[in-house]
This record gives sequence, C-alpha cells and structure tokens, in this order.
Amino acid sequence: MPLDAICLGAVTEELNHVLAGCRVEKVYQPDRDEIVLQTRGQGGARRLLVSTAAGAPRVHFIDVARENPAAPPMFCMLLRKHVQGAKIAAVVQPAVERMLTIELDTTDEMGVACKKHLICELMGKHSNVILCGEDNRIIDAMRRVDGDLSGKRQVLPGLFYRLPPAQEKHDPFALSGVGLSASLQSADGEMGLDRYLLSQLLGFSPLLCRELSYRATGDTAKPVGKLTAEEQLRLAQVFEDLKSYLTEKRWKPFLLTKTEDHAVFDFSFLPITQYEGLMTVSQEQSFSDLLAAFFEKKGKTGAGKCSSLFLGFRERFTGHTHEFFQKGPVFQPLDPEHRLSPFIGQFQLAIRHEGFSRFRDLHEQAIVANAAEQFAVAIDAIFAEHLPVGDGSRIFQPCRDGLHELRA
Repeated sequence: MPLDAICLGAVTEELNHVLAGCRVEKVYQPDRDEIVLQTRGQGGARRLLVSTAAGAPRVHFIDVARENPAAPPMFCMLLRKHVQGAKIAAVVQPAVERMLTIELDTTDEMGVACKKHLICELMGKHSNVILCGEDNRIIDAMRRVDGDLSGKRQVLPGLFYRLPPAQEKHDPFALSGVGLSASLQSADGEMGLDRYLLSQLLGFSPLLCRELSYRATGDTAKPVGKLTAEEQLRLAQVFEDLKSYLTEKRWKPFLLTKTEDHAVFDFSFLPITQYEGLMTVSQEQSFSDLLAAFFEKKGKTGAGKCSSLFLGFRERFTGHTHEFFQKGPVFQPLDPEHRLSPFIGQFQLAIRHEGFSRFRDLHEQAIVANAAEQFAVAIDAIFAEHLPVGDGSRIFQPCRDGLHELRA
C-alpha cells in the first residue's frame, strides 16, 4: 500500500518521540531521490531515510549506511550548509496530508538563532523534499517545479511555500459516523462501498477503505445501493470506532504476508481482517522496523521478478508476436504513430515497484514511424537514452533485438 496520511500520522508520532532534541550530525544523498540524516541524541546515533521514490515514498530509520557518491549532489551540499548541526525541535504532520515537517533550530550565516523547516512531501510521483526558512520562503528543493511542470503550484527558491492543492474530500476527524452513513443516500448505488469511501475520506488508502467496508458489511466492495439499514448503522459505528482508535493513538505496526509463500504484501496501522486466512498479520516492533522490513523484502522479491522479466523479454515479443498483436492494445502496424509504452511500461512497473532505483526514469515514448528506418532509429534512441551502459547493457540486448525483429 502507499504510505497514506493516516499511517503517516503514526510514523510521525514515532519519529517525533525519538528525534525531538537530537542534532543533525551529517547529511547524505546516496541517490537522487534519497536523503539520509545522521542524528545523535540521548538515545544514541540514528540514520533517518527520506525517500521520494515515486513507487515507495517514505520516512523511517535505517540501520545500515547507504553507499554515497564520491561527489555529493548540489542539494546535499545545500542541506549540509543549512541543516547540518541543527537541533530537531519537532517532527509534525500538517493536517491530514501525506507529508511531514522536520522543524529545525539552527543559526543563519551571521550566527543569529533562527528556525528552518525541512518539508517531506510523500505523494507518489509528486514527492519532494523542500527546505524553507523561518519566513516560510523556499530555500531550495530536491525537485524544483516551475510553471511548465505545474500550473497550480511552483516550488522554486525564493517563493513562499504553499501546501499542495487541497482535495475535495472530507476531513475524517471532522465527520461523524452518522454523517458518513447519511451521505450514502446521494451516492451512486452501483459504486462499491470501498470506492465511495475512498472518494470521500481524506488521507484514507484503498486498503483502509476496503477494511471499513468489510467490517461493516462482510464484503470489501459491496455496492452502496445494496446496503441494508443495519449495515449502514454498522458502518457509522465502525467509522466512529476507527476514529477513537486513531485519536487515542492506539495504532500498531502490522505487516501482511501471504500465507502461501510468506511474501510481503502490505502494511497497516491496525489489524487487517479482510483477507481472512490468505494473509498472515504480524506485529513489528516499530513503524520504522515495519517500513524497513516491508520495502527491503519487497525489493528482494522484485529483483527475482525483474530478472525473469529480462530473460523472458525476447521470447515474449518475438516468439509470440502474432498472439501479442491480437491481444492489444499494442501499436498497430498500419498506424502512423506507434506507442512503445507496452514495452517500456513493463520495465517501468517492475522497476519502480521493485526497487531498481537506477532505472527509475524509464517512461513512455510516443514516436512517429512511417518508415522502417525511422522505427529502427527510434528503438536505438530510446535504449541509448534510458538503459544502462557497460556490463548492465547486456541484460537488455535481447529487448533491443526483440523490438527490431518485431519491426521487421
């Protein structure tokens, strides 16, 4: 599951308990979308990982040091200037948002005490780390966002920081269970209850919405129009129970693994019951341990999946060409514009979700190929731009060959 705003609230509470009063000793940037803050306090030294990877944005402690580049990136150098040596005053979450802020007590260039804010936005492909001054003016960001990238909000040095655009959903802590149940009367009767809850409740993940639906009706996606009066009342009670669970901070870190092969599947802050015997729900020591275990095990599983994907690429796209075209939607040989997204997208999904960060920027390419020569040039251009060079490139050679044979 993505790290939703509700679960992130539990993570923030845990981080604040450990980090408040600690000092930032070192700042590292092992990857372009990862920051590591090495802190020290009464509990000893800790390493805090902030990842803005599109498929796995998260914040948690790590035990093993990451390998760092010989020359630190510019954003890392800037953080060392402004953050290194600062004291962490608090770690807070603004409202019900997928973001947290590390409040810092430090000094400016003249040695005058001041405050700075390290804002971690964990919002999928829009994730970012933004450093702001005491006046909430942006000093710099891991990813600068100008007007060409976003017409709603720019993230550039010198601009005042603004929260991401608000979603048209209800704050779950300001909504009563009775109010939620009553709103079902105006909902699309064919819509599943889980989808309806997801469209209405701010900060709720699909997993949590399915769990609410299951606890209220015994079905994770029962159509709203088929809910009985009793089930509507039960939904109101289940929602109120969940709010009490959250406001009283009774959350616990739970890891879900498949009963059949013990592969990691998901994580949550409350016991998940919707999978019955298909999943094993185990409690971890902390939310940091939970996130570290989940993404580490998920990455190991993904490595094997990606290896199989690479080895089977040539067979898939050359040995079963006719069947592949019949299944669609792939590009049609007679169309003037051919989209290579089915090919490139296969790698994008596997790599982003399974932890291959070095290939993260693989993306869809739309090319015009009226002639075979143009198509061949486009294939080589895409592989040259997006795939690795050196020893790693041999892994992808069957992919390149397969596309050329498909063209022929």
